[in-house]
Amino acid sequence: MGALVNEFEQTGDAAALERAIGLLETAEPDSRLLGAREADFWSVLGHALLRDAERTNFPATIEKALRARRRALDLTSSQDPSWSGADRITPG
Repeated sequence: MGALVNEFEQTGDAAALERAIGLLETAEPDSRLLGAREADFWSVLGHALLRDAERTNFPATIEKALRARRRALDLTSSQDPSWSGADRITPG
């Protein structure tokens, strides 16, 4: 899915972004099956939704992006090198 988001970022092809979001949202109910990679799933979904929110300017999409990014942060150990600190994201 990240490749489709990258395609959108490089080409502006909204269909690629919409496809990525559609696939990710379809897989969302099973995201727990990813185990230690679940945080990666939520991070990619949050990134895709953020790009879509920038494109469409829909407040609901912005909220979905924030929820996904917060979920990724919640699932990421503070010992993980990619952890940026919960104090940087304020509750909505």
